[in-house]
Amino acid sequence: MTRDLKVPGGVTNFFRIFFKNYSHDDIAIEHFKQGISKEQSTKQIIPYVLSYPKDLVRFIRKIITDRSSRIVHLNPSFFTVPIVRDSIYILISKAMRKKVLVFFHGWDKGYYKKLKESTIRRIIFHCIYSKADSLYVLAEDFKDSLQNLGLSKIEVSKTFFDGDLFSGYKRKKSKTPNLLYVGRMQEEKGILVILEALHGLHLKGYDFRMDFIGWFVNDEIRVRFEEKIKLYGIEEKVNYLGYYPDQKKVEKFNDSDIFLYPSYYPEGCPTVVMEAMAGGCLIISTDVAALKEVIRNGENGFIVKQKDPDDLMNKIEYVFKNYDMFYEMSKSIKEEAFKRYESRIIIAQIYGTYQNLLKGDLHK
Repeated sequence: MTRDLKVPGGVTNFFRIFFKNYSHDDIAIEHFKQGISKEQSTKQIIPYVLSYPKDLVRFIRKIITDRSSRIVHLNPSFFTVPIVRDSIYILISKAMRKKVLVFFHGWDKGYYKKLKESTIRRIIFHCIYSKADSLYVLAEDFKDSLQNLGLSKIEVSKTFFDGDLFSGYKRKKSKTPNLLYVGRMQEEKGILVILEALHGLHLKGYDFRMDFIGWFVNDEIRVRFEEKIKLYGIEEKVNYLGYYPDQKKVEKFNDSDIFLYPSYYPEGCPTVVMEAMAGGCLIISTDVAALKEVIRNGENGFIVKQKDPDDLMNKIEYVFKNYDMFYEMSKSIKEEAFKRYESRIIIAQIYGTYQNLLKGDLHK
């Protein structure tokens, strides 16, 4: 159960790949679309609110009439609205004697703090989400947090990339380091922090190319982004390329050396980081969410402090000064990505959970 798979976003991208590469005929899966459509995705919240009662009615009708549906797979982020929304789906599913798998994607530490500090909220959350037959999270920290709330039956997984898209590419070393950001163009993702770090590198005389790929969440951040580029005098080195489809985006990953992700947004495990690794990019990222379990300093990237352009600049400069050494690491970064985060590996893990749920022996 997710939003329209045509709507941009990490969870929808996850399941676009999931449905494409799921190949187990003994357990069929079906996408139940909830929420707003692609056409409504950039509008106000009213369409989303109005869609919820309709989705509930459709869901109840579905599980009553389709007796072959035995597992309900929910995919909330750990935020107030998704948690409340999917609480109803859990209660309905268990009332209809369905198995429930809940996969938490995005994670908000602020919401977790509210649960810890409010006895009533914590009790309600535990009473409902403890009914789930299996829980998935994207980091060991998240697992520990849920266990502290009294939940069990928790597995740790990761997001993934579609390995088919990355086959057949060979990297070519460029004379000038190529830096890349892919994702939503919003302040909390650290795009202005990147520009400030690049300004410092520009003043030091470094030559580089920086590409941004994504979509602006509003006009205000677009204006601020463009004004910063002009103010810092880096128009010749920074390019905003807009939104790229998958294949074109993959070409850019394979053409880049360093992937920057200085986010301070409540993340889960951003797919773009796995995709960048699959392209052989060195990752420079903050320690948001699961990324501190993915990035190892000096091996496949570096962790930087949140909202700290100087730290980001220093890490990039270190890579620039050791460009040949870090370029040679691209092969091992790519190999690690395919070994740990290729879609079929994670799909096999989830399929195993499906099997155990249907056997009724999960976690015994």
